[in-house]
Amino acid sequence: AGVVTPAGLLTVRHAGAIPVAQGVPAVVDPGLGLLRRSRDEHLAAGGAEPIAVGIAAPGPLDPAAGRLIDPPNLRDDWWGFPLAPTLGEAL
Repeated sequence: AGVVTPAGLLTVRHAGAIPVAQGVPAVVDPGLGLLRRSRDEHLAAGGAEPIAVGIAAPGPLDPAAGRLIDPPNLRDDWWGFPLAPTLGEAL
């Protein structure tokens, strides 16, 4: 997770192990933690409030709904999961 300015400068970056094989909560909760930590550190350093979040996710996807359709490399609990709305509401 990181914060990138409109000029393309990476101001903060945090990484961590994400246990994808353990299912949705095991990925979403620590992922949100990394996003929040990156945002908070960026703001504490005087950075502007982020206006968007970019997410990389395995497809196929429904980009309009921000939902994973049926990613073949993930457990069934990911199928149909509303990733973008879930992260958007949490952030």
